[in-house]
Amino acid sequence: MPRVIFVLLCCFMPICAFASDDVYYCTEESSVGFFPSDDYEQSNVTAGRFAAKIDFDTPDVTSEKIYLLDNGLDNKQCFDDFRDASVYCINNFGTAFAINKKTLKFHLASIFLEDEPLDTIKLSHGQCEKF
Repeated sequence: MPRVIFVLLCCFMPICAFASDDVYYCTEESSVGFFPSDDYEQSNVTAGRFAAKIDFDTPDVTSEKIYLLDNGLDNKQCFDDFRDASVYCINNFGTAFAINKKTLKFHLASIFLEDEPLDTIKLSHGQCEKF
């Protein structure tokens, strides 16, 4: 009887429970911003760091700090490129993130745009490493 219950549990468990996502620590090497409040003047921006949960198989990237959330509010979409070399994610908060599966180099953009823009446009690149 225990074997039957175990088999039934395995059949009905969500597939996402077997996902192979890992936590990565990502560091921006360089970052530049354009400031709407200063007539879009370009300036260097302090590079930051963030943690991201990345599943290269699904593909999926989740990171609260760069607004790639898992709560359904950001309409996040992630996909592989045509060569299956990189994962790309974008959402309706203006976050665009790309990471190469082999090198773990990333590109990050913040491009949120409203009628009266206040948020800085930011573009950066860097490197992630597995925790």
